[in-house]
Amino acid sequence: MGVFNKLSAYVLIPTLGITTGIFTFIKPWPQVGPKKPGETETEAFERQDVLQRLKPHLQTYHDNPDLYEISSQRKYIPLPHQHHHIGTSLLNKEDHIEIDPLVIRNKSILNSKELQNPGKSNINDANVFANDVELTAYFHLGKELSDPKTGNIYKGIVALLMDELLCVAGFPKLPHQRGVTARLDIEHVGDIPKDTTLVLNCKIKECKGRRCEIEGTLSKVEDPAARRNWFGIGKIASHIPYVSSFFTPSPTVYARGTCLLVEPKWFKYLTWINIFD
Repeated sequence: MGVFNKLSAYVLIPTLGITTGIFTFIKPWPQVGPKKPGETETEAFERQDVLQRLKPHLQTYHDNPDLYEISSQRKYIPLPHQHHHIGTSLLNKEDHIEIDPLVIRNKSILNSKELQNPGKSNINDANVFANDVELTAYFHLGKELSDPKTGNIYKGIVALLMDELLCVAGFPKLPHQRGVTARLDIEHVGDIPKDTTLVLNCKIKECKGRRCEIEGTLSKVEDPAARRNWFGIGKIASHIPYVSSFFTPSPTVYARGTCLLVEPKWFKYLTWINIFD
C-alpha cells in the first residue's frame, strides 16, 4: 500500500495533472493565422502631438531601412491576443499609454559595414553608432498612470513595460524564439513625472542556450531643440558622427533593468502544435 501511495503521489497524479493542464490549455488557445470573417486588429490610440515630437528622433531610422526595422509593439502580439494585451489594448487609451509603443529593431548589430567603418558611412546621427543596442522603444505615459498625490508614474507600470519590451528584445535569441521571465531586476533611478515621453534602449548582455540576459535603460525623450548650439556650431555638428553627441545634453535616466529570459525545455515538444505563434 505504501508503494502505491508513493507511486500515486509522485508519478500518477502529477502526470495526470500535467496532461490535463496541457490539453485544457491548448484547446482554448486562439488560432493564429489568416483573419477570420469579422476579426479585426485593435485600433490603437495615438496622441498626435506626441507622434509629431517623436519625428526628429525617428528620422535616422527611417533614413536607414537596411539597418533598422520600425513597427508598433502590437506587431509582436498575435491578433487574437491583442484585445487582452495591457500595453497595446487595455491601457492604450487617453491619459494612459497614449501611443502604441514604437519599436525599432537593429537588424545589423556588429554586422553592418557602415557601423564597422563609420568614417565611410552616410549616416548622420551619432546614436546609430551605438550598435550594441538591440531594440529601442518609444512610449508615452499619461496622467492616469500616476499617483495623484505625487504626480509621478507608478513604479509597477514602469516594471510592466520594461519586462514586456526587454522580452521582445530577447525572444529572437532563444532556440525557439519564445520564453518566460525568470528574473527581472529594476533600479529606479528617479521618479517619472506624469505626461512624459520615454525611450527604452535594450541590449543583449549574454545569450547561452536557452538563457538570454537583456539590459535596458529607460530615459526621457529629450527635445531636439535642447541641443547646445554655441554660435551656430551645434546645428552644423549635429550632422557629424560622434561630434554631434558632444552638443547633445545627457539624457535623463529614470530606470535601469536586467531581464533573464529562459526558454523552458518542454517548449520544444509543443512547437508542432503551433500554439506559440
